[in-house]
Amino acid sequence: MAAVAPADPVEGTHMAGPARAEELDEFFKDDANVLKSYRFDYDLIVEFEQATAWQQIVEGALWPCLWPWQIPTMFYYCLYTKENIVEATEAQHLAISRDGIRYVVEKHTAKQCCCFPDLVQGRVSKTVPYDKMTDCDVEEPAGASFVCGLCCPVEHTLAIVQVDTASGAGKAEGGHELSLKGLIDPESFKRDVWAMKRGEAVDGVDGTVAPVTVRMARDGSSSSGAATSSGSSSPSLLQAMQELLVVNKQQLACLMEMKAGYSAVTLAS
Repeated sequence: MAAVAPADPVEGTHMAGPARAEELDEFFKDDANVLKSYRFDYDLIVEFEQATAWQQIVEGALWPCLWPWQIPTMFYYCLYTKENIVEATEAQHLAISRDGIRYVVEKHTAKQCCCFPDLVQGRVSKTVPYDKMTDCDVEEPAGASFVCGLCCPVEHTLAIVQVDTASGAGKAEGGHELSLKGLIDPESFKRDVWAMKRGEAVDGVDGTVAPVTVRMARDGSSSSGAATSSGSSSPSLLQAMQELLVVNKQQLACLMEMKAGYSAVTLAS
């Protein structure tokens, strides 16, 4: 049979970009790697966080011994805490990029009373690679929290998206890599993240991003990238295994000789 001449390698490239750039969050406009952004329901988050903060004040007011501290706390809540909650909430931004889930909390300031300087929180950015992600699920809001009995209930209104990784190196609150509260469409985000992990098409993204770049020749042999490096290391690995097998055979022969000598001494005695 005539040998088949090797064909030119077929290279699979996975380039992606935003299909509707005008819909991207303004915060990510200058980031070429961002493919699609997602909106937080800032108003709903602020309403819930402010209600929770006020609930804690009410809880302290139920104890007369705490009134000397609770009265200034109420004033502090009205003057600073409510505005600080707004600043911290609106500093959140979320997107999917070519590299993974991109979560950014931009620089913001928490105001303090005149006796203390304002607290400045620097920008914090976190990227969770798709190939490291092991779980992404949505926790639906349910029930309400209470201070004491049925006093001042705060209804849980925020859906929470929990993202986990195998290593869990950057555990967030609750033991998750990312805990995202108050997304407008959490199910869409979850669906898009899993699609990106599998290399499938995503609505709003032009192209796909595969977990591993594929470059294979038509004869089935790899020709570049990680495949080439693993192919080049195969001969050395095979040689090491063969040398190890020879050593094992020598050790087995020595053990057999020792056994035979021990048997001879036993019979002679």
